[in-house]
Amino acid sequence: METLRLQSAMEYLMTYGWAIFIIAAVAVSISYLLFSGTSSNLISPKATPGGCFVQISYQNGNLGFSRTNRNLVGQCNNELPEYVAQISSGNSQISIKSTPALSISSEGTFIMWVEPNPSWPASAVFLDKSYGNGAGQVSYRIQRYLLTNNLEFYDGSNVIFGGNIIPNSWTFIAVTIYNGNIIGYINGAEVFATSSINNPLTQIPSANILIGSSPASTFTAGSTVCNCNIANVQLYNTSLSQSDIMQLYDEGIGGTPIAIQNLAGWWPLNGNANDYSGINNNGNAINVNYTTTWSSGYSQPQNTIS
Repeated sequence: METLRLQSAMEYLMTYGWAIFIIAAVAVSISYLLFSGTSSNLISPKATPGGCFVQISYQNGNLGFSRTNRNLVGQCNNELPEYVAQISSGNSQISIKSTPALSISSEGTFIMWVEPNPSWPASAVFLDKSYGNGAGQVSYRIQRYLLTNNLEFYDGSNVIFGGNIIPNSWTFIAVTIYNGNIIGYINGAEVFATSSINNPLTQIPSANILIGSSPASTFTAGSTVCNCNIANVQLYNTSLSQSDIMQLYDEGIGGTPIAIQNLAGWWPLNGNANDYSGINNNGNAINVNYTTTWSSGYSQPQNTIS
């Protein structure tokens, strides 16, 4: 009897084994497409430029028109972007003109996604607000710490650094400031913290904000152009908590802002340098390429919020 059962099982496998093999191969392929960082972008819906934005409501009262409320409008489900900004040439950058909305003073938060090229310079700048490179001319600068993979925050006199940014890999960066207390995060985890004597947010408020470079084309350690891909830059006029930072990281590279009543600027860099915070402080992109082939170094956070 046992021999007959074994013979029957072998005949079944010989007859239907090829079909089982094909089904298993298809299942493995689908799993790879769904869960690998590189290929998930190929089947996920892409957010078109401007597909999600903040709408500000206005009310006409005794003091004239005033902002009363903000709401996210459009397709705002943290879809992956169709494009990211590629900043690589000698004078490549995105310049955002200083306005009262960007002149935050007591507290603020900066977030962005970056993917450096392996040839990124010693002091690659991701975000900058300064008149130049000398001490006293810098309000704040978020960059690479000299020839390391550390994240650095520089306020014109103090240097704070820590963590690890890996070339050819997308990294979520966040920096919060509260009355001179500065905390840096990489992928939602705190990597440095310090208390500064002077609040960098109060320095040179009239200077433009630059994405991907500093005002000068050269620096003591070489070019400041980041030679990187950048996406989803957000600026808040409040100091977000660590749980807020983790939420933004979990949303992924196409994540929408939180605490939108405190949103001072939002540049997704999904095909353009427009500000979708409702304030419309659009950036001026110089020698910036918007690329669709950005996904090879990206993996969705495990706790992605949709």
